[in-house]
Amino acid sequence: MDQDIFNKSDLIFYDKLRQKTSLELKQLLGEDIGKGVNKLNEWFLEQIRPIKLSEFEINYDKEFEETCFLLSKHTNKDPKLLTVTEFYTIIIHLKKQNK
Repeated sequence: MDQDIFNKSDLIFYDKLRQKTSLELKQLLGEDIGKGVNKLNEWFLEQIRPIKLSEFEINYDKEFEETCFLLSKHTNKDPKLLTVTEFYTIIIHLKKQNK
């Protein structure tokens, strides 16, 4: 394999993935693999960088949560479990009531 196309972090990642796959296959075949997979899972989790949300996304989420809270006072269903049609129908109905 031409290693020039991969940087060092890619090679480390794929090596860890190969190790994890190998251990999981051994476990499927009944071998005792100890805590090897857990250590690799922890390593993979450490590689995940949290995504920084934009101000728009944060405001959108806040407004959605506030709307759900307000809707929960006017319906016996959890607003987050409503269909889109149900969600907006309730909002339209409440707007008409407040006119």
